[in-house]
Formats: sequence, C-alpha cells, structure tokens
Amino acid sequence: MKKVIIVGSGLGGLTSGATLAKAGYQVEVIEQHFQLGGYATNFYRKGSDGKKITYDASLHGIGNLQKGRYLYDRLEKLDVFPKVKPLRKPECGTVVRNGELIDIPDSFDAYKNLMNERYPNHKEGIAALFEELRKLDRDMEENVYGKNTIPQYFSRFESFTLKEYVYQYVPNEDFLHEFGFLWLYYGLDPNRVSALYYCLAWLGYHIGGTYYVQGGGYSISKALFETIQAHNGILHKSEKVVEVVQEGGVVKKVITHKGNTYEGDIFIFSGAPMPLLDSMTDNEYTRKEKQRFEQKELGVSLTQLYVGLDQAPQAYGVVKADYFYDLYKGLDFGFSHIENANYEETPLGIVNYNLLDETLNPEAGFLALTVGDYIANWPEDTQAYKAKKEEVTQRLLKRLYGLFPQIEGHVTSLELGTPRTMQRYTLNPVGAVYGLAQSSELCGLSRPDVKGTLDNLYYASAWVQPGGGYEGVIISGFNCGDRIIKDEERKAKMKQSSTVSNKVTMPSNIYVEGMIEQANREVAKQVTASYELHFTDENKSYFIEVGNGKVSKGKEKQADVVISCTYDVWFQIGQGQLDGEDAFRQKLLNVKGDMAKFAYVPQLFQSQASEPVKEEKLYRFATIYIPLTLVPWIAYWILRDHIYPFAISAFAIVWIVLIQHILKPKGMRRVTQLEGITTFSFVLNWFWAVIAPTCYAQYGHFLSALLPILLCISIFHNPMSGEYSCYTMPQMMVKSKLFRKINRRITFVWILVFAIQFLLVDIVFYGFEFAPIFYAIEIVGILFSIIYPKKALK
Repeated sequence: MKKVIIVGSGLGGLTSGATLAKAGYQVEVIEQHFQLGGYATNFYRKGSDGKKITYDASLHGIGNLQKGRYLYDRLEKLDVFPKVKPLRKPECGTVVRNGELIDIPDSFDAYKNLMNERYPNHKEGIAALFEELRKLDRDMEENVYGKNTIPQYFSRFESFTLKEYVYQYVPNEDFLHEFGFLWLYYGLDPNRVSALYYCLAWLGYHIGGTYYVQGGGYSISKALFETIQAHNGILHKSEKVVEVVQEGGVVKKVITHKGNTYEGDIFIFSGAPMPLLDSMTDNEYTRKEKQRFEQKELGVSLTQLYVGLDQAPQAYGVVKADYFYDLYKGLDFGFSHIENANYEETPLGIVNYNLLDETLNPEAGFLALTVGDYIANWPEDTQAYKAKKEEVTQRLLKRLYGLFPQIEGHVTSLELGTPRTMQRYTLNPVGAVYGLAQSSELCGLSRPDVKGTLDNLYYASAWVQPGGGYEGVIISGFNCGDRIIKDEERKAKMKQSSTVSNKVTMPSNIYVEGMIEQANREVAKQVTASYELHFTDENKSYFIEVGNGKVSKGKEKQADVVISCTYDVWFQIGQGQLDGEDAFRQKLLNVKGDMAKFAYVPQLFQSQASEPVKEEKLYRFATIYIPLTLVPWIAYWILRDHIYPFAISAFAIVWIVLIQHILKPKGMRRVTQLEGITTFSFVLNWFWAVIAPTCYAQYGHFLSALLPILLCISIFHNPMSGEYSCYTMPQMMVKSKLFRKINRRITFVWILVFAIQFLLVDIVFYGFEFAPIFYAIEIVGILFSIIYPKKALK
C-alpha cells in the first residue's frame, strides 16, 4: 500500500485524499491550522446579546450539485452525500445596477429568455452565444469528464477574455455587466478574466444548478475527511511544514515546525506551492519545479466583513440571498477602486446566509460583505494594521447602513477578514484566494498542471488547473487523485512487463512508419482527416492521411490537425511511459486545428498509446546467421566434385540442426526460409544422387539454381534477410513499410548474387578450372547487407 502525504487540508487536498483513500492508498494530511478545510471552514463568535453565531468563512454558492452532473456524481462516490445536503438557491444572484434589482435565474433557458427580453436587439447574438455555451458544457460533461478524453471545444474560449468573447456575439456594455456580474468571485473583471474559466463556472450555476450546502462550507471539508478517516487516513493538525526533503528529483519526506518527519511515496501540495518549494534544497530539480509558478501574476485577495445580527437579515430588508452592486458605466467595472482601496466605491457583494441556510443560525442573523482587495493596502505594523481594520470595518458598515438602514442598531458581532488574514490562515502569498490570477494568460492549459516535474509530486489547489473557487479546487482534487492512480497503474504495468528504456531506440521516420502500419483501420472508417506530426527537436514534419478505413503517409499540405512536440515526448507516449492526455494537459504536446478530429488520434493509434510496450530482447548480431546458414552451400560449391553427395547432404542437415538448436539463442529458434530452402535442397540432393545417379552426375550442379529460384518466389511475401534483421530492432520498426522495403531490396540483391554466381559458375564457365573464383561475388551481397540498411534508415 503506497503512502500519500498531503500538505494542507484545503478542498483540493481533501478531495484528492478521499479519492486515493477509497482506492486503497494510505493517506496522511498535515495541516498548519487547528482546523481543516482551508477557506472551506466555519468559525464561531458570541454576539453582544449572548447568541452564538456560526460564520461561514467563504462559501457563497456552488454550482453543479444537480444529480447527474459530474461534480455531484464524483462527490457522491466519495460518500459526501447525504452527509452534505445541497440547498438550491432561489436565484443565482441579484444584480443591483442603475437603481434596478435584476434577479438572475439559475436556469439556462430562463436566463436566456431574460436576456432576450432585456436586449431584444441582440436576440440573434444571444442565441449564438448561449448555443456556444451549451456546446462547451456538453463537451466538458460528456467528453472530458464523462469519457476522460481530450477537450474538443474549450480551445474556442481559451485565449479570450470574457469581454472579448462575449463581444463576438453581443457587443453591448450593459449586457456584459449583467452577464459578467459574477466576476468578483473570480478575481478579475470581464476585461481580464478568462472567458474559459468564467464560462465553465457560469455553466455550473446555470445548467448544473446554484446551491449552498447545509451547515456551510465546512460541512464539505468535514465529509471529505470522514471518507479519508473511514479508510484509515490520518490528520495532523497544527503542524506547519518547514522543510521538504528532495533527492534526485524525488520527494522523500517533509519536516514540520515541531520537528516531526513524515515520509511517503507520493506527495500532494494542497495550497500555495512556492512556500513549500522554497523550503527545498536549491538544485536543478527544484529550480525546474519553481519555474512553473515563478513570475506569474497572482490573483486578487478579498476583504470580508462578517456581520452578526440579533435576528435574520430579512427582518431588516435584506430579502435576497446574493446582492452584487455594480455602480459603473461602459467597460469600467470598478477594479481601480480595488487597487486603490476605495472601500466606499469598490464593487461589493452582500450575502444573506439566513436565506441560504435557515439552520445555520436559527436564532441569530448572519450576513457578509465582500470586496476585492490587495495585501499592499494593509500595513505590516501591528498597531497600524489594527487601526486600519477598525477604520475599514466602519467604512464598510457605513456602506451597509446606507443600503439597508434598518440594520443599524441590530448588529451584535463584527469580524473583518483582510488579505493578511487570508495569508495567515492559508499561507497563500499576498492572501491570493484564487491562487494565480484567473486571466486568459493563466487559464486552461496555460495554468500549471496537477502533476509536478518532480517524480512523485502533485498539486491539488487553486494554483493549478482548472483554477480557484469551490468547484475549481474540488475538480483539481479529482484530477490529482485520478492522475496518481493512473500513473501508479502505468508504473505497475511497466514493472510487470520488465523495464522499458525511456531512450529513443529508433529514428522518427521508422517510428511513424510503424505507427501508421499498426493504426486501427476500424477507427479510420469513422473519420476523414489529415494530420501533421511535427517533431520540434528535429524540425521534421510527417503527414498522415486517414479515411475510408485507410491510414497512410500523406503529402505536405495544410493539415486539419497539427500536433507539435519533441520526438522524445511522442516516443514516450508510444512506449506507454507518458499518457497522451496528460502530455496534452501539461502542454508537452501542442495541438492546432480541428479538436474533434484530434480526439480520434488516441483511438487511431491505440496500440501505441493504450498500454506499455513490453521490453524486447534484441540480438545485435542476428544477421550473422545468414552466412552461417550458407556454409553447406559453400561446402557444396567447393567440394561437390570431390565428395560423395550423401556426405555433403548429411553435413548440411546436421549443420542446420546445429544452428537451429545450439548456435542460435532461444529467442531466435524459429525456422527461417533460408534454413528451410537449404534443408529441402540438400535432402533433394541426396535423393537425386541415390535414385538417379547418372542423371545427377550430369545435371546435379543445377541444384545451385534452387536457391535463387525459391528465394525469388518468397521475396514479396517474406524477404529472406528480414527474417534475421527483425531480431536486431524493435517490433514496431519491423512492422514498418520501410523495414520491409529495405529487406526486400537486400534479399533481391542476394537473389541476383546467387543467380549470377550460378550462371557464371554452372552455365557459362562450367568445367573451367577458374570458375569457382566467381563465388567471390557473395562479397557484394555481404557488403550491401551491411552498408545499405544504415544509409536507408537515415
């Protein structure tokens, strides 16, 4: 049983831990805080009226908890339900803009109808936009999540900001404000937030349903850890990892501030990577790992004012669950107010938790005000920081009273969480709650993958794919757990099938030839496409045509799909050492063109990508058995006029048996054509000499003609030299057309050598004393067999 050490107990780490614990791994979680969950936690305060108030630290809403959706189904498999009860929100949110309250429905069709009513001049664009969104959702739910295949559709969103993408369909500023109202929860406004990330989250709400969970965000964390615990998992609380020990690209152990050491086989960082990577010894492995996260933009932080009331906020006019205050015009979304710490004008979200979950605080009221913020707005000096906290608390409270005057006089508890609070409790640098910025430059495949460059290091957090937020982090946990299981299964297969060298063992042209030769012709009936396979390290391109059940080399042209990677990466995929989908997600393999046609590649070349290739025993000197098998013929040509036919025939048969069962290694003991022809010829030689000695004495020398004649008959079926050289190289190379072409030519040269030799020795100069000198023509065959293959393979 392999041991997994998870550093940090955020939702990503707990989700990956629960996934692995259920799969039979031994899981240990190390958490620096006294309570698990990271941001997905609750805390408690007593109000001035003596009532206990439960504060949810972060959860405002989560999408995709509708039964049948990927997120729900995966959490259900981890035994999260019914420990966690999803509560459907009355609407996705309420946008307050230009004095109007706009309730945003969580239903896809209802939202589309609302937008059509509000923007009748853009119905056509709205229809096209919503259709694109539906296609994206279908691709993710059915293909990426459902079948674990490479995404075919999200590349259309990946390089755009939300504004750029929406404006292709609905170039209207007011529409963008209303469609992009959730941006505060993703850290960048529509001018910069990734269209892909925003739209995936949007679909989670508007197709998968908008939910809160009973008991707050901590109930999810607690349920996940209970699954880990049920499978003998362990939690070490209040232990901060201060050193990660790495040797030769492999993490060995972590050491905590208490001096405790935890060793493991696999390590998962569930939190900010850089503090942990900085604790490693500086070497080439650590530097390579750090490069994945260094010099990348960090996401925004948040400031939240937690407000306890003497009764539910509804009593004081807060009748919606989620308010989003948008005070801005044009393409201004107020982000400059976040940067300048202008708390009176900054974009604001207000959540009424009593409407989300009436059981959370049945005797008290709880609402939260959320604004974007940066740690640079907060002083490091303790006294100055406390003064700033009090100042900002009053400024936000004043803003709350301005919006809901009836609340004044009913506040029983106040707690302000700042970017420094976020940093202190989660160790996220600058309190970046979303990890790296969720911009178009750092989203999709441009965001670091869950697999690290260190051999046994993985990540499950907002810092890696797909990104921040409850849903994003949970999915990163699923991706991390699944990747570990898949990697370990691959390693086990590799071990069972013996050690496979990760070194390239054949030229790229041969490899591609073999790949085409072994392609799945049934799949080729389902798609018509042209592919360009470009190996960046060799600066070579190979073109492949697929269609009508055929896969063949194509001519250089504009291909439907261009696949770019190093030959080494492609070879590792073929050897089963690297998963093709993982290589795609890690951007080791880049794709341009029709993603739907690219999705057929793993199926077309499944024999290369599905499982590890077994190590093959190669015999470097296998072709030496060609001249050895010719020894009886050489003896016959030299001695036929001086020795009885029975003796030479007996020698030939014994010699072939000797080669077959003693001289040849066990792996090569298949009877070859040359051995078969030799045995047949000399058995015939003996019978002919015994049955018709007079005829044999006159025409026996014509036996030499059998060798080129029989080889000529079999050349197109199975070239003679190929039966020996196939043992000198991997099977994939042997199955290539080039291999057959090379050996067909070598065999043809040998046929010519034997034929010319027969004509010169046994026809033209038969009986002449110097005739045997023409046997030296075999040197031509030997030299050609040595030189030609090397040149042809280049």
